[in-house]
Amino acid sequence: MKITKFAIAALLSFAPFTAIADHWPASIMESIDVKEAAFCRVLNSYTLQIGEAEASQNDIKIDRVFNKQVMDIKALIPTGQFQDWIIKVQSIRTDKVTKNATLTATLPCHKTIVGLSIPPTNTMAYEQLADVGSGDYVLVSGTLDFERDKGLTPQEFGANFSSIVGLN
Repeated sequence: MKITKFAIAALLSFAPFTAIADHWPASIMESIDVKEAAFCRVLNSYTLQIGEAEASQNDIKIDRVFNKQVMDIKALIPTGQFQDWIIKVQSIRTDKVTKNATLTATLPCHKTIVGLSIPPTNTMAYEQLADVGSGDYVLVSGTLDFERDKGLTPQEFGANFSSIVGLN
């Protein structure tokens, strides 16, 4: 009986999320991890508050809303580690000097996640990046980075990807 209640709860909580990413293929949406969907719901729940805080041009207010958002995310994902999330590639850029790659991608909820400095020494991930491009879907695992000093907005998140696998 517990499995049935859990399945119904998961379905009900996942159903509104799928409408957000209606531009993604159904086969991809069916494979979205439950934690990824919940992460997106947290980000979406703060969209209006962050917009209002940014419009106020009050850094204290922006930081307060961002910190509340991070607290909710940490309640959901205490270690910041995620496994097998599906993201859509926006771009892959390399630093001209170090050759470190930066993967910028979109979550199913239209929020941005940025793979921070993927070095060529991370051979598997780096080679996978060579085989994908804008619009491709990739399966990623890693750890969220909650620091804001990376030039990201409050609704963009950095990640240190430990694994990247192209799905196309």
